[in-house]
Amino acid sequence: MKRITDRSNEFNDFSFCDINWITGFDFHSDSTIAEYFEGAADRIIEEILTNRKGNAEDGLFIPVAFLYRHAFELRLKEIIRLLLKLDFLERKDLGSVRLDCEHSLEKLLKVVEPPIKAYTKGEIESELNATRRLITDLHNIDPSGQSFRYLKNKSGKLNHEKFPENIRFDVFRGLIHGALKVLEGLRIEFSAIHDQRTEENRYE
Repeated sequence: MKRITDRSNEFNDFSFCDINWITGFDFHSDSTIAEYFEGAADRIIEEILTNRKGNAEDGLFIPVAFLYRHAFELRLKEIIRLLLKLDFLERKDLGSVRLDCEHSLEKLLKVVEPPIKAYTKGEIESELNATRRLITDLHNIDPSGQSFRYLKNKSGKLNHEKFPENIRFDVFRGLIHGALKVLEGLRIEFSAIHDQRTEENRYE
């Protein structure tokens, strides 16, 4: 037990209270937190591309994919909240989806697609189609937000059996960035409309 118990004083005296880890963080929306998840995945990929050693880093696809997947989940939820505020969506349109506990990208996508298509009127149809394909691919690999976190699913099947056989991290990152950029553009657009309405209501 000595190797387990014989730790340095620095470790034994450690406390999170001694770390100003919250300084500089901006938590005003899910979209902001999504940027942190996306940024963390980007940094891992950059490290892989800079210092790759054979196939040793292939397993890092799992945390990278999890981080990107969660970024999509957060961005979709943020857009849904804005659509509700703008009355582009009604609560009944959510069906069984609860934003506080829903992790299915497919269900979230089905909620946002109709109002987004109605608003954009086909102007960015190709970009929306590409975004839907990528989100659908991620959903098929991880339908519940659990497949990138555990070895097996609730049925006892190995989660990695759905993982791609080959992955080019640079291409993967580029596709993810493209789709997230589309969602972020929509979020900015809807947020601007909401801010404008709020400002107009102040002077009524």
